[in-house]
Amino acid sequence: MQTSRDDPNRERLKILDHAQVLDAHEHPALAEAEVEQAVAPLKARIAELESQLRR
Repeated sequence: MQTSRDDPNRERLKILDHAQVLDAHEHPALAEAEVEQAVAPLKARIAELESQLRR
């Protein structure tokens, strides 16, 4: 991976690398992990709201 700075006085850092697109059907564990990560905050909020309803 290469990194370069435009100007020594600037704070921006460019990261140059390669990306790879993976098919979710070929890598179901990755897709499942991403979905779980995206849904986790929603599940936490639902649990919070349900506990408020029980009070």
